[in-house]
Amino acid sequence: MTGIQEENKHTGLPRETHGNMIKCAKNAHWEDFLVSLDDRSVWTAHRYMSCEPTDGGRMRVLMLRVKQADGSIRDAEVNTDKSEMLCDAFFLKPIVDDAGDAGEEFPAPKFKYKPITN
Repeated sequence: MTGIQEENKHTGLPRETHGNMIKCAKNAHWEDFLVSLDDRSVWTAHRYMSCEPTDGGRMRVLMLRVKQADGSIRDAEVNTDKSEMLCDAFFLKPIVDDAGDAGEEFPAPKFKYKPITN
């Protein structure tokens, strides 16, 4: 066994123990929550149990509602529509300059151009 493998063998044990402690704490918290249910909180537990499982770290963006330029309201429930709305809100559209350099006169250069060779 190399030195790195030996070190990983020793550091993996505390990590595994810590992970097990977190799982036990989550289970204990869930069981305490279920024991303390009343008429109103039973529906919260139902909602928790019937939702799709997630990885816990992924954010969920709720439905977005944006007022359009014409005054109408646009709702976005799907991720593609939400990302489009957020992109439009946070990033400006590029300005298209059709005029270009057609009629402009530029001054004569001050210095002669020399390419960099090093």
